Amino acid sequence: MRWSARERSDSTPAAADGVDTSGPELDQAPGWDAITVASAAVYPGQTPHRWATDPAGAVGDDPLDLIAVYRATDPQPHWHYVTYGLSDLYGAPDPMAQTSGFGFELTFRLVDDAAADPGAHPPVWPTSLLSSLAGYVADTSNAFAPGHFIATNGPLTTSTPTELVALGFVEDPDLGTISTPHGQVRFLQAVGLTADEVDLGSAWAMAAFLDLLVVPDSRVAPRGLTDLSRASLTADPDLRAQVESATARDGSSIGVLYGEEVSLVEDDDQTVLTLSTAAVPGVARTLPGRLPFGRPLRLVGNAGAVTLRPGSQFAVEASALVLDDDAAAAVADALVEDPGDHVVPGLPLLVRVVPTARRSRSDVRSAPQPV
Repeated sequence: MRWSARERSDSTPAAADGVDTSGPELDQAPGWDAITVASAAVYPGQTPHRWATDPAGAVGDDPLDLIAVYRATDPQPHWHYVTYGLSDLYGAPDPMAQTSGFGFELTFRLVDDAAADPGAHPPVWPTSLLSSLAGYVADTSNAFAPGHFIATNGPLTTSTPTELVALGFVEDPDLGTISTPHGQVRFLQAVGLTADEVDLGSAWAMAAFLDLLVVPDSRVAPRGLTDLSRASLTADPDLRAQVESATARDGSSIGVLYGEEVSLVEDDDQTVLTLSTAAVPGVARTLPGRLPFGRPLRLVGNAGAVTLRPGSQFAVEASALVLDDDAAAAVADALVEDPGDHVVPGLPLLVRVVPTARRSRSDVRSAPQPV
């Protein structure tokens, strides 16, 4: 991994303007420099904690060279994690490039009273989380953007009890988007979500839902802070009513859902729609906000895709189901997570649910190490 070859001591003097230049030589890493300068503008004079992946323990080629962690106090003490590596860090500037690398870096803000103590150290587990997210992007080329969300196959961490089991993405309210010698880089902040928040937000418009969490006066997660101890916003009846009213008015903005197993085949006189268990809840909550509003829903699996699209009557096409409003409602009602075959009443359609092969984050990336 590149960082280990370029490692420099924490005692390396900072530049005259207060920017911490520890890391590779700046003339060899203009992208690295741009991230450091942007972070230093938010945290002037602060030397961050820095973590890099141990190449001896890593699984595969980790795309991240570094995760810097800053102390922050607004609106409450928290740690601010910033990645280096999803954008282009090294080499000659490219004046023709519009975006650098994948076009973004990841950030994460973890509420912790200890962040107010200059002598305290940030928790390590978020570095593993960010490393795993970056590995997913590098392995699949599926880039994140504001409004996207992803399940974490369990709590964000097992070190502290928490209801947060997913992450949504917003533009970092401090770092925003910057121009670098290799093109633009947006800082995407991962925000911890509960399962029922994912249900509520994805049934409407996840980007708009996440905006409710990022505004400074948010009652749940101001500025997108991840507080492991917080309760779901669905416990707030006013906020829940606001989102449900908007969903009934607007429908769902989620047009594509991903799952391991997705297929549509003819079996005797019946059509069989196969989905993996992990994909079922997303389809069930999203379908009522798509087809009745005249919008299709595309389901993408590892080996194929199926489109559910609105029409005047039930029909089967190549890799597509055409559903009227009644048929769409019947399919949504038949979507349960129990593996097996589920008949859709009134339709020549069977929903076959197959187990999802789950994999923990620790199987993907090893934890970064302090530098």
